[in-house]
Amino acid sequence: MDKVRCAKDDGSPRKIDKNPTKSSGVQMQARSSKELMAKKIQQIKQEKIDKLHETLQGNNREMVQEILEVVD
Repeated sequence: MDKVRCAKDDGSPRKIDKNPTKSSGVQMQARSSKELMAKKIQQIKQEKIDKLHETLQGNNREMVQEILEVVD
């Protein structure tokens, strides 16, 4: 018989998967949902910071090009 577990005594049994599905992206392990949410928020903030840095670098290159055109 398959292994089953219930969240509550009167709950319906659910099968326990031997091979849980893997999610794409960065794997996060946390002890609680609050920790998981905090890690996810931190990841989103870091992605936004990285995107801003890329944008600023692109703007800096364009500004240098405009200055060179004005000087010429």
